[in-house]
Amino acid sequence: MDNNFLKFDPYTKVPNDLIETLLDYHFNSTEQRIILFIIRMTCGWNREKAPISYVSLSRRLKVDLRYIKRLIKRLRDGRVITIEKINQRNYLSLNRDYKAWDCGKLQKPKYI
Repeated sequence: MDNNFLKFDPYTKVPNDLIETLLDYHFNSTEQRIILFIIRMTCGWNREKAPISYVSLSRRLKVDLRYIKRLIKRLRDGRVITIEKINQRNYLSLNRDYKAWDCGKLQKPKYI
């Protein structure tokens, strides 16, 4: 096995508890990409929240702007992300209180 595979540079540190929590929820693929983008812009730059416009998110993910707005609202209403308006800009962050998330937690199968 190539040892270079294990050498990630640059990389984004993501808290293990966040990864574990994300595995427990059912997000559609675009919601997952939005969450990953927020992780990249926050954890990747060592900050709690990041200025992210819906237009830039739409362009980066190559998804219709109206759909982005709808999913951002769903994630905010489900308390997965927080949005703070500062000087006409949206600052997005993940809600680190994972127990407060209310958006489609996966159920354990009966046989487990």
